[in-house]
Amino acid sequence: MEILDIQMPSMSGLEIAQKCKGTDTDTKIVLITLHKEKDLYRKAQELNIFGYILKEFALEEIENCIKTVTEGSPFFSEKIKELIGVVLQKDNYDLNILTPSEKKILKLIAQDKTNKEIASQLFISYRTVEKHRSNIITKLNIEPKTNSLLIWAKENHEKLL
Repeated sequence: MEILDIQMPSMSGLEIAQKCKGTDTDTKIVLITLHKEKDLYRKAQELNIFGYILKEFALEEIENCIKTVTEGSPFFSEKIKELIGVVLQKDNYDLNILTPSEKKILKLIAQDKTNKEIASQLFISYRTVEKHRSNIITKLNIEPKTNSLLIWAKENHEKLL
């Protein structure tokens, strides 16, 4: 694992993440930032950033963040969630209403797999994956916005194990 400390006077961390997303790199990005805006937090999740820590809490959280990210799970600071008022609805969802196939697909979504990758791995069609995703969104009452299922899956990955 390589940890880079990059000072970016000309680009933001989100701009760097956007560039990385455009490549097929296996890099896991962790932002350590002063920014507490809900929009930036959501954008970080949409860009598949694996960690988001506030600088003021970095000393408390960095070790746990690095450990979590190296194990393949995202780490979004509970402190930032509290500060920006992200409602944690983890216990409001009943995963038992999902079929075994939907649960498998949800786990793969949490691992950043694309519909094409999921279809290939499960030996089903791309359209079947899309239909399962739609059913999951409906059953879990997730807002049908771009990447909302991915964001939900990352925030609730521990419930999917």
